[in-house]
Amino acid sequence: MKKGKNFLRMLVLAGIITSLGFMQFGYAQPVKKPFPKPPKSLGVWKIIRFYTEPACYTKLPHKETKIIINTIFECKGPKGSICKPLTIKAYWVSSIDRGEKKINLTEAIKSTCGPHVSACTVMWDGEPMKVTIAPRRYTTSTVYYISPRLTGNIKFKIEAYTGVKLTDSKRLIIKPCSKEQPRPGIKPDLIIEKFQMPETVTVKKGEYADLKINLTIKNIGRASAGASYADIQFSPAPPGRAVRHRKSVPALNPGEIYILNFYVRIAPRNYRVCAIADSTHVVAESNEGNNKTCRSLSVRGR
Repeated sequence: MKKGKNFLRMLVLAGIITSLGFMQFGYAQPVKKPFPKPPKSLGVWKIIRFYTEPACYTKLPHKETKIIINTIFECKGPKGSICKPLTIKAYWVSSIDRGEKKINLTEAIKSTCGPHVSACTVMWDGEPMKVTIAPRRYTTSTVYYISPRLTGNIKFKIEAYTGVKLTDSKRLIIKPCSKEQPRPGIKPDLIIEKFQMPETVTVKKGEYADLKINLTIKNIGRASAGASYADIQFSPAPPGRAVRHRKSVPALNPGEIYILNFYVRIAPRNYRVCAIADSTHVVAESNEGNNKTCRSLSVRGR
């Protein structure tokens, strides 16, 4: 009887030892293979903005002037998608010349500045092009020179290619800043007619103030004013923020106004805030000394 009980005990003990051995060496459960990750989906390059600074061109009688052509490209697609290399083509037509040029921008940045940069200058058909690089976005800036012989409008076209496929294009027409030469002694005159913002703003400790500034630009002169820019300028500079904020103003006939709204986030501090009409001096005015108006602003923390 004792021998039978001992035999049963040995069988149970052997089973336990065997089970522990399987668990120790990973045999208790079958090994599950991970599912392969799906390939990343592909996005396409789109042109977010295509514009010039200034918005119109001004000629000088005996030397060239210039405008800056800016383009913002963005990789659009589902979250986590990637874009093939970006190639851009540019075309232009004016009264004195026409042309086109092409560049693989992604490869040009890698070969010129390397893979991990935030800004780069590449050569595009022998001319420098500045590029600002952000995740899934490129911003390019090139110079176009205005000859004294140029007349009429300049037509530009930009195309974006994702790999070899055309995925977006935009057109732009640049006009002279003044359609007609004003009569001698008769000129436009741009002023800040209204400058509205609070004098004091109170925010919670550690927070920024969200500020709205309203400007009204008026042409009080006797001739039409071409397209221009208006600025809001802070002094001293807001910590970590832009000193100057700029918006475009269309051409204005005598007596005509244009209203602008600026939205700015700034830290608590005392500021001097100036509003400036025709901030880039593209309009020849009868009075160049009345473009600027300044106010005091106090942003306080509780």
